[in-house]
Amino acid sequence: MRLHNIMVPLDGSAPAERAALTAAAIARANGAVLHLVLVHEGAVDPHVNAQGRTNEQTYHDQRVRNLAADVRVQFGITVVTALRAGPVPRPLVSYVFGNAIDLIVMTSHGHTGWRRAWAGSVADELAHRVSVPLLMLRLDDDRAVLPTMPLRRILVAVDGSNEAEVAIDTARALDPAATSTLVLGRIVPSVAVDVDIAQNPGVLLPDVDATQRDVAAATRYVDDLATRLRSRDGVAVETTVELAPLLFRPSPVGPMMAGIARRVRADLVALTSH
Repeated sequence: MRLHNIMVPLDGSAPAERAALTAAAIARANGAVLHLVLVHEGAVDPHVNAQGRTNEQTYHDQRVRNLAADVRVQFGITVVTALRAGPVPRPLVSYVFGNAIDLIVMTSHGHTGWRRAWAGSVADELAHRVSVPLLMLRLDDDRAVLPTMPLRRILVAVDGSNEAEVAIDTARALDPAATSTLVLGRIVPSVAVDVDIAQNPGVLLPDVDATQRDVAAATRYVDDLATRLRSRDGVAVETTVELAPLLFRPSPVGPMMAGIARRVRADLVALTSH
């Protein structure tokens, strides 16, 4: 998988602009074009709407174009800027399809710009409306936490399905020079003994043998997958399999995968979303 067009949605905030730096580094590694897209959402009051459009046009013509010029010089890549109008995220979705975008890079939320829509829902809407990979950068004290570039360690969450393995190709595209280590992470749920709930309300007993079989099967799966990746792509691959506690409620996959990411010192977590 090779990336050709990378989009960064902008909302007028510094954290959103910082996402352009990570996107630019990925674009340089892939020889891709970087698209900086600002959206004017509009307002019901026509006077407020007109003033907002004027302000965003000014922001685009000055700040966004200056940012594009800086990125061109620093990274030596082609940068395109665009100003679109409409309720978020519809203009972004249209831009993705109209410009063959291969990757979207954005911060997870912001405190300025699209204050109402940007706080997580834009990313959520994009993830549901487009099929291209979405790279989310976490915010810490209103500053985008940028991963080390080039990426050193990428954790890929796998569950034994072909759908989950799709994340491997995207992770590889973020590091076309194959300088990073892929860490394949698998969470195995503990198996409970089938007991009569009516006779034993609230009782959960571990099925040790079944659980051990599942762990062994998961270990074989990630080891075989790692061997194929090393042979096919010549990349460094590590594996880790962890057992979820039987009494862990709700689903332990998210918190446990975050724990794995910290333990293996991952710069990036790649996973597919259903």
